[in-house]
Amino acid sequence: MEVASLEKISDKFGIKLCERKIVFESGKEGVLASIDLPLNAEAFVVHTPEGSSVASKPEIVGRELDSAIIEPARVTASFLKQRLEGVEDIVFLHVLRGSQGYRLDVALREAGFEIREEFVRVVYEGTGEKHLDSSPRIGRVLFGELSGKEKVLVVADTVATGRTLLEALRVLLDLAQFKGVEFKQAIVYGFISENGATKVSEFLEKRGITPFLISIENFSALASNMFDMPLYGPDVTRDKIQVDKLIAGSTIPLALKSMLEHYFPGLDQPGDWSERQCLLFNGTSYERGRIEKHLENSMSALENLYSAIKTVDWFENWMGRVYQERRKGLRKAMRKDYCAPEL
Repeated sequence: MEVASLEKISDKFGIKLCERKIVFESGKEGVLASIDLPLNAEAFVVHTPEGSSVASKPEIVGRELDSAIIEPARVTASFLKQRLEGVEDIVFLHVLRGSQGYRLDVALREAGFEIREEFVRVVYEGTGEKHLDSSPRIGRVLFGELSGKEKVLVVADTVATGRTLLEALRVLLDLAQFKGVEFKQAIVYGFISENGATKVSEFLEKRGITPFLISIENFSALASNMFDMPLYGPDVTRDKIQVDKLIAGSTIPLALKSMLEHYFPGLDQPGDWSERQCLLFNGTSYERGRIEKHLENSMSALENLYSAIKTVDWFENWMGRVYQERRKGLRKAMRKDYCAPEL
């Protein structure tokens, strides 16, 4: 597929193309780059071909998701092995239910880290659609014996508005303070919006903790519905698609080049992250992810976006080919046994 130059595309759609400053490279085309964002925190984008596919293709679910998402996690773990030289023990905060699906805990153990796992589940009370009018509260906590002095905190989570993560961090840090445990650094990893990055970094800074944010492929935009996290595309409110209002995130040229030919404008990159997984730990037991529902929602979102933008002046022919590719991929995924045991 032929697309215009990266600069032309980024200018047209408002994608902030950051000058890449590679700080780590792996042997599998993976890179981790430092980027400049208006944050009081260090921000990094981790790019791998597999991470690009997960962000672009909502049809990647189940076992296929597990195999793909481990690759950006491994690049990140290898980088942290260098960055945290001399650090062996990590407190890993799982924000249930989707955290384990990022597989960063697995990658860190592979890299030789000792991990103390803590689990928090945040639930929402109220009748609001997609948490907009609901209030977060702690639903379940599984904490081990926090002890010792200075620690490094690592979190894997999807950070859209940041409300869920802030609630989970608040309860863990309050307990740590009570126990006399001091966190000097906090590393947040996953799909992260620019809005969420701002909220989380401000919160950690106020708690005296140096934040490091590592986002898969890009720091996304956040739609007006406060849920969808697109690379770029029309803004989406609760009840309409605003084709005359384009939003976009920040990324590096390598990641943008990898995603452009496969990502349909406006799609939520993580999707229903929890529901893309075969098994989810809810704090007491494992339950099945509603993969069928995620695929249905993704197909509906794709069709609605295509119908809304196919006649606007900024729509380009290659976007139609991306639409056909994603539609075909979702249909195929709906017919697969995506959680069958690997042979």
